[in-house]
Amino acid sequence: MNSYTPAGQNRPSGPSNTDKLRSAGTESSRKVRCAGWLCSWSVPVRATDESKSNEILSGTAERRRILDDALGPHLAQPNMAHVLEDLCKKEEQRHTESTEALKGVRSALGNVFRAQAKSFLKALVAQFEAIVTLVDALPLPMHFAKLDHDDNANDEEEREEVSLKRRMRREGGHLKPEDGALPPRVWEGIPLNKIQVDEKRWPEDEDTKRAKAALEAMQESSSKDKAGKLAAKAANMFKQAVDVPTNEVSPSVASYRSPFHKQLFKSRNECYDQFQKLFQDEMAERHKHWTEKEAQEKDLVRSWSLNIKQLKKHSEANQEDE
Repeated sequence: MNSYTPAGQNRPSGPSNTDKLRSAGTESSRKVRCAGWLCSWSVPVRATDESKSNEILSGTAERRRILDDALGPHLAQPNMAHVLEDLCKKEEQRHTESTEALKGVRSALGNVFRAQAKSFLKALVAQFEAIVTLVDALPLPMHFAKLDHDDNANDEEEREEVSLKRRMRREGGHLKPEDGALPPRVWEGIPLNKIQVDEKRWPEDEDTKRAKAALEAMQESSSKDKAGKLAAKAANMFKQAVDVPTNEVSPSVASYRSPFHKQLFKSRNECYDQFQKLFQDEMAERHKHWTEKEAQEKDLVRSWSLNIKQLKKHSEANQEDE
């Protein structure tokens, strides 16, 4: 590997870091591809997981309009009691389907929110580690062989380098690094438990509930043979259903301290904070939307109950007149 001096001389610069860079780049690319991409979470959920529930609710709303049109004073006659009873059964079936659709969409959105939060955290951690690995593999001036004819041309650069090293020593607690090297620094991980999904608003699906029930049963089991089989089954079910982080903070990254490393660390934390805000806003917006849908369903049930109650009063009055 050759380097050019300020005078334009092409001189050997010692061993290269090509192999190190290539291996670091391959490993970083593998990590990022496996973790996924940050933009995938922003796909509008109303266009995917909400479509089935919206279709069901549209059908039940149309059926409710037909039932409302069928109600009338003529149903208060005693000989129309069987017709009124049939309409009540249809309304009850419609309400059951609407309730199941409203519960199903909350469970489906809960799965989406949990999956996207997990995907984002994995991607952010992997990308930060990958970029830091690549940056650490870049050669520093100390990795290049010194050229004999560059002493005079590099006097000013050497003075600046000494000044930079003194500042690094002061910031690093007077720990003098190797000449030309960067001081070591451990960059802290990100919290893994701050981006949470409220299970009361967005309940877990049946697979997750069964997995947790199996784990609880495993803990209560007293027989070793039985506990061993149950543990394997529960572990497999739980692994497929959920992926809950066991640590509250992602692993720290051992690297070096430089202005560029600081900027990477700052950008990663800003990305985390921005996603957390957007994520919470999206969940709040969808919660408000579906809360309004649930309130509309309650109003429909209440209005139907009042109409039926009024018709029954008229029917009883007609029977007394007769």
